[in-house]
Amino acid sequence: MHPANLLSLLISLAAIGGALGWNSFLASQQSASTPAPIADAAVAAPAIVSETSVAESPTGTLQRQVQRLEDQNQLLQKENADLRQQLARELEAKAPPPEPGKLATRLAELRKLPFTSPPKLQTLPLPEIQQKVLALTAAQLTDDACAARSKAYQAMGIVQDSFNYREAVQNVMANQFNTYYDPATQEAVYQADADLRRLEGRDLVVAAAHRALLAQHFPASAPPPLETANDDAACAIRALAWGENSFYRVRWALQDDLVNLTSAARTPFLPNQTFTPLFFTEQYKFCVDAGKSFTETLLSKEGETVLTQCYKRPPGSTSEILHPELYLSQPPFQPTVVEWSDQQVLGKAPYFANVAGEFTTDMMFRYFMSPDLAMRISDGWAGDGYMVYAGDGEHGDHVCWKSHWRTPEDGQEFFEGLRRVLMQRHTIPWQPEFDNKTAFLVNDPHRVIRLRLSGDGKLVTLVNASEAAFADALDERWGVKN
Repeated sequence: MHPANLLSLLISLAAIGGALGWNSFLASQQSASTPAPIADAAVAAPAIVSETSVAESPTGTLQRQVQRLEDQNQLLQKENADLRQQLARELEAKAPPPEPGKLATRLAELRKLPFTSPPKLQTLPLPEIQQKVLALTAAQLTDDACAARSKAYQAMGIVQDSFNYREAVQNVMANQFNTYYDPATQEAVYQADADLRRLEGRDLVVAAAHRALLAQHFPASAPPPLETANDDAACAIRALAWGENSFYRVRWALQDDLVNLTSAARTPFLPNQTFTPLFFTEQYKFCVDAGKSFTETLLSKEGETVLTQCYKRPPGSTSEILHPELYLSQPPFQPTVVEWSDQQVLGKAPYFANVAGEFTTDMMFRYFMSPDLAMRISDGWAGDGYMVYAGDGEHGDHVCWKSHWRTPEDGQEFFEGLRRVLMQRHTIPWQPEFDNKTAFLVNDPHRVIRLRLSGDGKLVTLVNASEAAFADALDERWGVKN
């Protein structure tokens, strides 16, 4: 019998039972109200309580019947809901998946930026996508460049232990990306086992299509070279493109009204095979998360127009990603560029020179203090540059770092924070002479430090060397002169 028909029958039976019970109740009440004949007291028989006198009343019987009907009604409602869910799952399983091209079109409408030509959406197994990413990474990094970065990052304190730069970059890139855009063929590739009937499968198509969309309109959205003289600016450009990609994938998911199956089997990421320092995974997270926040802020203030303009004037530093008001300021924020004169020192040239930036400075400090304090100290960055020279091999290399700050308070806070980091990093015990507001000087046999703050409080210079002669030469050439 159909559940609805059964429910109607039960309701009818309940009504009939209620009427009969009510009539019986009225009859019993009328019988009880009729006066009984008064018997002679002398011959009156003792009252005998019969079994029926304590029987359940008709009202109680009716209540139990109503309760049974309500319980049966709830069971029928549950059975009906289960049948509806089962039917919905069967319909979803038989529904055809949406076409990738239509998903790309809906993304373009959401971004308010049309494709100049239909995107070339292709699929590949995840291992093949990862191999393409690895090949692209390997092609950009020479052995000499990787060796130099591995040593320089450790000398600066960006990482704490020795590592292989090439493998660290490849591990992060291959394990984080399951889509790929090939500029040469203009193909946007996503994971082959993506089920487009599922939201997570459609997300891969949207991620790949978004890369193709940006590439058609903005050449600046392409990832910058891995080997660059300004790592901070390169990180900002990645954050712009990757953050926007993340933002529109989330917005897409919120408005996705297509069928969505709940179970899925996806090819897992390849596991990391070698040690990857924390800095590299955090840098990837920064590009996605801080970049997404940057996109949200610009859209909330200016709309898609200013976001489009970002690719014509990309942010030049991670400070602008972290603080969008800097990017939107008038006149636009321009990081101070550190110009090095003749870089030869005692017959040596630096084997590596670059820009740290606010994000990297923050990460360097987090090894020795809370994230909140590290973030506060690195805030106020206005520009920097550093060089690394080869040392004797046993006691480390030589570093020269100049950093500019937006206010004297920012400079003073950075000076004191860096002094704390250097003392912890090199296990330097506190000395009374270290309590100086503008200079921190250490003259150990194999650790010579010259940390100085300028008179206006906006420039901090650091010489961190393993030889006294080299430290003095660096400090004489580029140290603050108070």
